[in-house]
Amino acid sequence: PPPPPPPPPFQAEDGIRDTSRGLVGSEMCIRDRTNYLQQKGWLAADDAIKRVQKPGEGNMNLVLRVVPDSGGSFVIKQARPWVEKFPHIKAPVERIDVEYQYYRHVNRQLSLSRYSPEILYYDQENGILAMEDLGNAMDFSFIYRKGKQLESSYLEKAIDYLNRLKNIPAPANYPLNLALRKLNHQHIFQLPFEQNTFELDQIQPGLQQLAEKCKQDYSLIEKIQKLGQVYLGSDQYMLHGDFYPGSLLKSQDGDLKVIDPEFSFAGPEEWDIAIFTAHLFLSQMPEMQIRTQLKQYQSNADFDQHRFWAFVGIEILRRLLGLAQVPVEFSLSEKAQLIDKASAWITNYDPGR
Repeated sequence: PPPPPPPPPFQAEDGIRDTSRGLVGSEMCIRDRTNYLQQKGWLAADDAIKRVQKPGEGNMNLVLRVVPDSGGSFVIKQARPWVEKFPHIKAPVERIDVEYQYYRHVNRQLSLSRYSPEILYYDQENGILAMEDLGNAMDFSFIYRKGKQLESSYLEKAIDYLNRLKNIPAPANYPLNLALRKLNHQHIFQLPFEQNTFELDQIQPGLQQLAEKCKQDYSLIEKIQKLGQVYLGSDQYMLHGDFYPGSLLKSQDGDLKVIDPEFSFAGPEEWDIAIFTAHLFLSQMPEMQIRTQLKQYQSNADFDQHRFWAFVGIEILRRLLGLAQVPVEFSLSEKAQLIDKASAWITNYDPGR
């Protein structure tokens, strides 16, 4: 697809901070960043920034690795009023506070803190989070390539994480994160199934026709709308919100790390494990193997299997037919088969069951 337009110019009235108030965007020089970090006490007065790097391509936020003259490094993450990967899409800056609250809560749990980077500093006014640098960690996006799979040890660790996460109570004042969920809802449950400007045939010739087939399936669309309302609702379970291979890292010493919880909320138990499962299908892992691995997931008594598979289906459809594509290596016929399977899981969902 064509590259997105550049971000809008900095304007204070749009809520974008100027350099004197702490903006650490890519447009700042090292001197400005040094001044900001020293003013916040995150960098010693007699220290300076040696270099700034991008540790990876952030989807939602600006992410920078700061290397001081004194040695070591840390990562700074800032939520700006747009999606970093798609700057023409506005996004609520409060998402960084959700991420902070998530890490703050999860890192108090001994069984989960080992999966998270350590939080060093937080500047709520400017939407900036400083955290431990995980070094040359790599995410698991490579599993979409043919011949690659998520190793069983990491798959087990990921499911173990979800088993533990869902059983810790969300704090009473945990953010609803409704503004970001509404944006996510639009891209998961609405835009892929409406008339849109997505040039799917530029991704793969014939893909547009597969999307049109879904758009004309009114029974499917009705179920998708009902699932969307479930997503926008609330429930008791602590969720990461975007538990897919891009949010999982393999650290330099081989540990699994879980990052980017800005989509977190208290919601239905089925959501996180469904998103993760959908990406196992997108990685071309055999279905029998997926179902075998899912036996490790310890669902609670109110877990709804039909809703779980419907959520799996909607994540598959939006990743194949929406804006937020993942680098799958399917033929068109393979995509058609997976789209049919995902659609069936959705239409089998009965919210009154």
